[in-house]
Amino acid sequence: MAERARVERWFSALCAVPWLLVVGAYLEAYAARLVLSRWPRPSYDDPKQLATAPFHLILQLLLLSLGVAIPIVVFLAAWNWRKVCSDWRYRVHVAVFLVGVATFWVLANYDPGRVWDWFFD
Repeated sequence: MAERARVERWFSALCAVPWLLVVGAYLEAYAARLVLSRWPRPSYDDPKQLATAPFHLILQLLLLSLGVAIPIVVFLAAWNWRKVCSDWRYRVHVAVFLVGVATFWVLANYDPGRVWDWFFD
C-alpha cells in the first residue's frame, strides 16, 4: 500500500509540472519587475543577470522536465488506461496535466505582457 501511495505522489507531481512552469515564469517576471522597477524587456534585461537568476535556473530545469513529462504521462495513461478510466482521481490528474500543457502552449504563443519572450531570451 505504501508503494501505491508513493507512485500516486510521483504521478501527481509529474502532472503539476506544466502549471509550475507557467506560474513560475509569471512570478519570475513579477520579481524582476520589482528588482528593475519596471517590466522586464526582452533582449535588454537578461533573466540570468538579475537577482532572480537562481529562480530562472529552476524554471529552465522545469522546462526541460516538461519535455520528459509529456511522453511519460502519455505512456503511463495509455499503459494503465483501465485504471485511468475506472478511478476518477487519475482522470483528474491527466486532465490537469493536459490543460496545463495547453495553457503553456497558448501563453507561450500569444504571450500577453511579453513574459515568454523575456523568459526564453
